[in-house]
Amino acid sequence: MGDRCYMELTCRKTDKKRFEEIGFTAQVESYEFPNCLEMVDYEANYAHAEDMPKDLVYFGSHEGGDGYRPESFACDGTTYIEQATDGGGGFIVMFDNEGDPEANSLADVKTFITHCNNVRVMLAKRRLGKRGHARLAQAPTFSPAKGEMIDATKP
Repeated sequence: MGDRCYMELTCRKTDKKRFEEIGFTAQVESYEFPNCLEMVDYEANYAHAEDMPKDLVYFGSHEGGDGYRPESFACDGTTYIEQATDGGGGFIVMFDNEGDPEANSLADVKTFITHCNNVRVMLAKRRLGKRGHARLAQAPTFSPAKGEMIDATKP
């Protein structure tokens, strides 16, 4: 038995089986994202470190374990990105010896937020059905704090 943690994610209903194969169980249909499910794994071994699919669209988070920290993650079907969090919704940013945030650390957070927002928009798209005037669902945005903008070039 390894180091286990709680994980949750939102994915398309059609991808349910792929996540069940690595240990997730479907909880409910997503209220925010049409044709999507919210899935959990209460005992994810090492947060499924190398097992998360890279060819599906999904996002989520996991708690920390003995050897790793909490993280948020997002995949757009091509690129899978993880970002360290404080476990409560905030991101971890590294600081230098003078107390200034490191530009690379801020850039990593901004890259993740942009990527995750893109994934959320992808999941929010309604599939074209019988209606010829299908439109995007409203995707909630994912940001560190309301009204706060991160400029990685200005630490």
